Amino acid sequence: MTKRTLLVLGVVLGALTISLFLLNQNDDNASSDRADFAPGLEAIAKDASRISIVRSGTDDITAVRNEGGAWALSSRDIYAADVGKLGQLKSDLVDARILEEKTSNPEYYARLGVADPGEDGAGTLVTVDAADESFSVILGESARGV
Repeated sequence: MTKRTLLVLGVVLGALTISLFLLNQNDDNASSDRADFAPGLEAIAKDASRISIVRSGTDDITAVRNEGGAWALSSRDIYAADVGKLGQLKSDLVDARILEEKTSNPEYYARLGVADPGEDGAGTLVTVDAADESFSVILGESARGV
């Protein structure tokens, strides 16, 4: 190999090393910018005794209770709940992170689908109850174009 070839390879290798370093730096910053959605929710979800879901535009309320260690749908004659889906719901709520605030103006909540249940533009209300604590969140529409 000539000196010129070694020089070109050295420059390319240096550029790749710097690029990888910068990409790794950006990934670390992006994950640290994501704020916890609800600090303390993990403890509430772990000790949950009841979870209810109120779907927008309906009178349908799905309530799930922990009856002696077994989860059952109280609104469906104590029918056994799908523990896998229930665990996934709790895990998804605990793992949720705030990426960015869309608005703090209540007039725009209906546009985002996060108005209170029963109102136009309402979202789905999820409530997790533990012995002495409770957590509620209104889930809105999915982002368009994503």
